[in-house]
Amino acid sequence: MDEVLRFPLALGDPANCEGYARQVDHFQRQQTALEPLIAHRVATFDVMMTLVSVGLALGLVGAARIAFSRSSEAGMPGMA
Repeated sequence: MDEVLRFPLALGDPANCEGYARQVDHFQRQQTALEPLIAHRVATFDVMMTLVSVGLALGLVGAARIAFSRSSEAGMPGMA
């Protein structure tokens, strides 16, 4: 997780994605004490995936969201 936090992240805007933002924050705090480099706060998953697919940021999403997403130009590898 420390290595991931060195890259710019696209994360859900807490005003639009409250549950998601809370989960990511909880996960990040369990994994490391480093502060993430948040490049973008996005309103939707589609906007996040656009930023990821053009190489502007990494996105953190849960496995359920990846499974739900039917089509994507960007690769979505799971994190161990």
